[in-house]
This record gives sequence, C-alpha cells and structure tokens, in this order.
Amino acid sequence: MAYLTGLLGFILFFIYDYNSYHWRRDWGKWFFSIGNGCVALATVLMVYEQLHYVNNHPAQLLIGIAMTIGFFTLLMYTLFFALPFELTYVEQKDGLPVVNSGVYALCRHPGFLWFFGAYSALALVFPTVSMLLFSVLLTGLNLLYIIYQDIVVFPQTISGYDAYKNKTPFLVPTSVSIKACFSLVND
Repeated sequence: MAYLTGLLGFILFFIYDYNSYHWRRDWGKWFFSIGNGCVALATVLMVYEQLHYVNNHPAQLLIGIAMTIGFFTLLMYTLFFALPFELTYVEQKDGLPVVNSGVYALCRHPGFLWFFGAYSALALVFPTVSMLLFSVLLTGLNLLYIIYQDIVVFPQTISGYDAYKNKTPFLVPTSVSIKACFSLVND
C-alpha cells in the first residue's frame, strides 16, 4: 500500500505542475497539497510496517533518526520557507521571480538532496529490503519529477530561469555555489 500511495503522490505532483503552465485551473492547485499528503502517508505506512524489524545497534538507530529528522527539516524549509509560499504554490502565475539565494544558490533542486538524505537515513534506521526499495522508488520518482520541472515547467513559469540554469548547478553543488549559498548578497 505504501508503494502505491507514494506513486500516487508523485502522479499528483506531475498533474499539479502540468496545471501550473497548461490548464491553469483553480482545482489543480490542490494537487500539490494532496500529493504531499500521499507521500507523507506512504512514508508513515512504510515506517509503521518496519517497526517490527528494528533491531539496530542503539548508536545506528539514534544517528539514523537524527539524520532523518535533520534532512526532513531541511526539506520542509527548502520547499515551504525558502520560497515565497503564496506566489509559489497558490497564485501559480507565469513569470514568478527566480529565487537564486540561500539554498537555491546551492543547486537548482536542493530539495532533492534533502529528500535523498531523508530516505537514505530511513533506510539506515530500518535496514530492510522493503525500506530500501521504498526509498529507491520515491527518490527515483523525485528525480524524474525534478528533471520534468527543470526542462519543461520552470522555464515556462519562472522568469529568468534559463539564466539561473547557466549559473547554478542542477544537483551537485560546486565550491562556488556553496559559497553563494552562505552569502548574504542576492544576485
């Protein structure tokens, strides 16, 4: 059930983004929230299923839990606080301003780094085949989603995205982008 619920979440993310540049219907704005709910529910279902299998060394368990919390916190910050929430998720207008400072100076999709980290950490907490497959599935779907956003959606909906692409790495931060991330000066 967790696998299908997670898949449904990503299908809803794709529909949300397609709506943002093609259909532009008010009802489509809800798909992002519902998709997030599906991914969260899928994760809770998988964790609940895995609770029977926790027999890690206490240090491994504590490190894994701390990493999971840390990466999920970074993910929430990146998606919901580092971007102007209302403009990004509610209004869905063309020509949104590019955010090229803070975590978005690090790379174009910093949320992917935190998502990957969070689900890798969950696999450390619950080192089972089921959790590993679940983590690989969700991370793979997330990668496909951000490739779609980077190639199709963002160039059509974010003003200055092509210039941002030329300056900021896709996923792997560079020494220059790391310095820009911690700089207080906006471009």
